[in-house]
Amino acid sequence: MTRFDFSDYFLRHTRARTFHGETCCRMASFFAQHGRGYISGRPLEKGHRHMHHRNRRHYGGLDTASNTFYEHKGYHRLIHSNDTAEIRKLVVELSVTEEELRQIDQLRFEAHMRPLPPETVRLSAS
Repeated sequence: MTRFDFSDYFLRHTRARTFHGETCCRMASFFAQHGRGYISGRPLEKGHRHMHHRNRRHYGGLDTASNTFYEHKGYHRLIHSNDTAEIRKLVVELSVTEEELRQIDQLRFEAHMRPLPPETVRLSAS
C-alpha cells in the first residue's frame, strides 16, 4: 500500500491539535476521496496529485472541502490546458475513457474553459 505524505503531518500535529483553516480543508478533500483521484479513481501518490478548485480562486472560489478535490496531475492538466497537442498526448498516455472525458468537459465548463477538442473523444476510443 502506498504511504501518503499526509501521514507525517498527522504524526507531527495530532498531538498539538493544530489542524486549522486551509490545511484542514485540503486534508478533508483528500481523505474524503480515500486518497484516489476524483475523476480517475487512481491512487494519488506524492508528487502526482493536484488540487482543483471547482470555482476558481480568482473568481472568488474558496479553499473549502466542497469547492476542492484532488486529481492526478495529468487529469488536472486536461481540465486547464488549451494546448491541443498536450491534450492529445495526455489522453493517450493516461488511457482516458469516454466517461472521464465527459467529466473533464464538465469541469472545464465550470472553470470557464473551452470544451476539449472533438478528436480527443476519438483518441480515447482507440
